[in-house]
Amino acid sequence: MESRKKNGPAGVPAPRTQTDTLRWKTNVPVLTILPHGVTGGFGGSHAAEPPVRSEINGWSSHSAKRNTKFLRSILHGSLTGYGYALSLTVRYCPNSHTDWQKLRNAFFQRLRRLGVTRCHWIVEWQRRRIPHMHLAIWFDDAMAHNVVIDHWLAVTERYESRSIAQDVKDIYGYDGWAKYVSKHLSRGLQHAQRCNSARPRGWTKSGRVWGKFGNWTTDAGHRVEMSDDAFWSLRRIIKRYRIAQVRQASEWKSLTFLRRSLKCADPEKSAVIGLNEWIPQQVQLRIIHIMLNTGTLTYQYY
Repeated sequence: MESRKKNGPAGVPAPRTQTDTLRWKTNVPVLTILPHGVTGGFGGSHAAEPPVRSEINGWSSHSAKRNTKFLRSILHGSLTGYGYALSLTVRYCPNSHTDWQKLRNAFFQRLRRLGVTRCHWIVEWQRRRIPHMHLAIWFDDAMAHNVVIDHWLAVTERYESRSIAQDVKDIYGYDGWAKYVSKHLSRGLQHAQRCNSARPRGWTKSGRVWGKFGNWTTDAGHRVEMSDDAFWSLRRIIKRYRIAQVRQASEWKSLTFLRRSLKCADPEKSAVIGLNEWIPQQVQLRIIHIMLNTGTLTYQYY
């Protein structure tokens, strides 16, 4: 009997049905290179239009993707001025998402009066089922940490917020911004602080869970079409790079996840597992350059 010809990674058989054949022939792997991350996969499975936004009941896959895409698209060189990373909370929980939204907007208005030039914010849930907020903010001039905290304490006075529970750190250059981005890109929907089961009791909705305002400069990224073999090679290279990163940082839980990231009992599904990793753009371009020089990659760039 004639042996089947392999056209995928080890263990992936040739297409056996018309549907499989169409999938392999029409869906070309596409890589999107962003300033702070890379995504890639076999296209054809997504709707042309994003879903209509309805009532917001906490983090969803779509809100997480939109936040991730925004953080990865920011041009670091445009982050001028003095940056600060904040973690803010309250002692007692507001009665509803509307009350939380009012105090949040009141705080943002105070930041604008202080002269904030840009702000990115995220709402997550604490173990005691109380909301807290992470922010990255910039001013043209240096701002004392206690000034920002005092404004938060003023708008949340009725909830008995304490200064000791708030945290402000300086964002120094690329490393400081990268630390903020990587922290919030690593948290998925099942993370304890984003899981909807941890939403405050009595809240029928959550309100918006992330947002931004001010002067942000973004890059939509560059798209690269490549062969199946090149995409599979790139997946393995990026996986090894990320494993080296988490080993250096002693993030052992992430190491276990990464080691299993490309494993799947179904060979057909294994062949089309996508990429979604936080990697600096210069590292991405260096990997692609090496693949081009070694003949591993031939591509269409647009």
